[in-house]
Amino acid sequence: MPCEVCIGCSFLVRTVVSEGRVQNVTLLNCETVTFVQVISARKGEFETGFDRGGQTREHAMLAKTAGVKHLVVLVNKMDDPTVEWSEARYNECRDKIMPYLRKLGFNPQKDLTFMPCSGLTGLGLKDPLDEKLCPWYR
Repeated sequence: MPCEVCIGCSFLVRTVVSEGRVQNVTLLNCETVTFVQVISARKGEFETGFDRGGQTREHAMLAKTAGVKHLVVLVNKMDDPTVEWSEARYNECRDKIMPYLRKLGFNPQKDLTFMPCSGLTGLGLKDPLDEKLCPWYR
């Protein structure tokens, strides 16, 4: 049942300019049950986003605070030359963020789904992952 403020919307993406950069900010409301968080697997980018004060932490906390029950974490840029669909890098990103998500109250068995993908090529999003490219994910 939507509240009086929601009027049936589950989320709204708003573009804002912060420090000279254009950013998309997702505003959640009480109906949002599942939230998709995109993190970068590129060396250095994941670490910057996840370090204290990084947007990865902030977005996960905002989602949980807004009442999100399930979180889908897309590990993006798996096609980057620093990553090359590496299972080790995927696991490193997943294992580094997992304790923080658990601390926020997400249950890893019921509430979290991790998926490798490439936003640039659409693999793992629009197109299924080729088993030769990513045999470790099924």
